[in-house]
Amino acid sequence: MVPSQFAANHYRQALGLTCVVLPNLIDFKRVHIENHEPRYVPFINPSLEKGVYAFARMADELGRIRPDIPLLVVEGRGTERTLADCGVDLRIHRNVFFMSHTHDPGRFWKVTRLRLMPSLWWENQPLVAIEAMINGIPVVASNRGGLPETLGEAGVTLPLPERLTRSSRVLPTAEEVAPWIEALVKIWDDRDNYARHRAIAVIEALRWSPRTLLSEYTDFFNNLRFESSPTLPTEERTTEG
Repeated sequence: MVPSQFAANHYRQALGLTCVVLPNLIDFKRVHIENHEPRYVPFINPSLEKGVYAFARMADELGRIRPDIPLLVVEGRGTERTLADCGVDLRIHRNVFFMSHTHDPGRFWKVTRLRLMPSLWWENQPLVAIEAMINGIPVVASNRGGLPETLGEAGVTLPLPERLTRSSRVLPTAEEVAPWIEALVKIWDDRDNYARHRAIAVIEALRWSPRTLLSEYTDFFNNLRFESSPTLPTEERTTEG
């Protein structure tokens, strides 16, 4: 049982397994923000697999051409030190801010205007992408793994160079992240475009609501069949103890 069609396809191709797709259930009330004060572009968990090197280049480019767009790095497994180790001094731009690791996603969703996800990992059903959509937050993400499937018609998915992997320590060039900067700036600056992305995000998020997935779960459990163990003859049960 896997949470996405992407994962099912992967296991079929890699291992010859046939998997049932049953998406994880999301608690919409836990992550929904009532008093939204959007002003940052967050990057959550600055780790290798989440694309910290790609983010470092994007942050440097934005700091150079659009220092008015503030970026918020939310620490997780990756920290401020991880970002600094990428070799780009982002302090000169003064547009990168940090939030320490938190178990309350509402802290950063409350101040998020646009979500940046240059993930290099084969995401299955990325929770943070769904949480962003629940709050009507546009997402600019990589096209790897299950991210396009999760976002559906919402947000923007873009490629990253193949040499960037979850274990590589390579900075992409400014030219390679230029489409990302263009997409982010376009959504940030154009009020009508931003509103359109917000509306689509909310609609796409409904695909992952418990109410929508109820029928899939009901069908799955109703169709389960259990095979009982064969009953041993009385003398064999006695002999075997």
